[in-house]
Amino acid sequence: MALEFLITSFVTLFLIVDAVGNLPLFESMLHGLGHRDRIRTITLSTFVALITLLVFVYGGVFIFEYFNVNLYSFKIAGGI
Repeated sequence: MALEFLITSFVTLFLIVDAVGNLPLFESMLHGLGHRDRIRTITLSTFVALITLLVFVYGGVFIFEYFNVNLYSFKIAGGI
């Protein structure tokens, strides 16, 4: 059960982020940087994305409660 959830979550997140489609954009932003700056930029952007993801994973319920939004309203607003 846990492995199935992990695979489903990964595939869903991969499709939403569209990593393959964003590669040309990311490469164009890194064009002209040296190797060390590229590695630093990639590491920093990955770290920021991880922190953002963790904040919403663990704090999402509290954010919904703070703004008095329930999950069903969020699904309707998102078109799910």
